Amino acid sequence: LEFRRVLFRSYPVQLRVYNIDRWGLAPVGGKLLRKEVDGIYHVAVAVHGHEYWFDHQVERLNLSDVFYVRGFSPVFMYDMGTTSIEPEETEAFCFGPLKEKYNIETYDCFYHNCHHFARDLCLQLTNKKIPQWLIDHGEQGLSELSEENAKLVRMVSNEIAPIMMVSWGRYSKRRFV
Repeated sequence: LEFRRVLFRSYPVQLRVYNIDRWGLAPVGGKLLRKEVDGIYHVAVAVHGHEYWFDHQVERLNLSDVFYVRGFSPVFMYDMGTTSIEPEETEAFCFGPLKEKYNIETYDCFYHNCHHFARDLCLQLTNKKIPQWLIDHGEQGLSELSEENAKLVRMVSNEIAPIMMVSWGRYSKRRFV
């Protein structure tokens, strides 16, 4: 019998959490939601020298360009382990099944956002879940409101957020170019 040793490459995977509340809106949001809100968090996944995230669409940026485009660094970084999934497979997954699942028509500020995208990508890459507080941050956001008020806040938020994301994306891309 001939034994073959198969070597798999191992790529680090990092979860990057940004507080995008640059205008101090978290306390205002907290008053609206009737709870303490310590930040407005955006989540991305770093692997293969790129950062992948979902705002109004699935996006990718070279890690070396992230600070310049965002204008600030992550406030939390989590080591999610490693993946043996090759860069081309990651691209195919992000811009295939995830792009279909995560787009401007499916975006929801509380229940289908960048946190959920990062969860799905990390599960695919490492079979590990992201910290639950990130999912809860959105999904529990409306928990202190009456059903009627929660519905209204969710509707208004989901009308405003895509406009802001598309505008910020255009601004960032122009600034980067």
